Amino acid sequence: MRKIFLIVFLLIYNILLAQTNFFCFKSINIKDAFVIEKKLNSELYKDTARVYISQDYIPNAGEIMHDLVFPYVFFRVDTSFVRPPFVEYFFSKKDSTVKLIEYTWDKVQWKMYKHDTNSDKVTEIEKIIYYNKFDSLAVQLINILGNSTGNNGNEQFKGDGFDKYATRELIWQKNKLYVRLWMIWTGRSSSNTNRIRVTVTWL
Repeated sequence: MRKIFLIVFLLIYNILLAQTNFFCFKSINIKDAFVIEKKLNSELYKDTARVYISQDYIPNAGEIMHDLVFPYVFFRVDTSFVRPPFVEYFFSKKDSTVKLIEYTWDKVQWKMYKHDTNSDKVTEIEKIIYYNKFDSLAVQLINILGNSTGNNGNEQFKGDGFDKYATRELIWQKNKLYVRLWMIWTGRSSSNTNRIRVTVTWL
């Protein structure tokens, strides 16, 4: 009985440890990011292009977007979702400090990065998988950061007809740390907007 209890405890501990180590919430430089991803056996994407941050994407976008260098993109080793997540590190060209980290679960964009031209149909089961993933990420982030300080994660609909889509969002703001969990679901296989993303920045 004691042996079974120990095994269960170790399993729970390892799961919690993996959840804690998945995200980075401390200020780092780009060299630190490479160290983190190497420990996780992540794959570096080689063909990264410059990406611009819109003014309304994060609260401090107007202050930092002109100083950002194209992101380094890493593919994480994870088979628990439709496709593995990828992580993007945007950093300052002045001092190499990471200003924004994006963790993304997005089958279509993943296939674009991987040059995979095979077409997939979006199913109702896949929608359930996306929504469940959002809920599990919300639990992980609440365990680490506490209750969210913005929005409630409930489904909201925007647009009409073919352009109609669903969104969900949670925000945490603690001192200078700003974390946003959000998802967009259109249900269209041709769209690049069936996505879950966690953005981490420092205000």
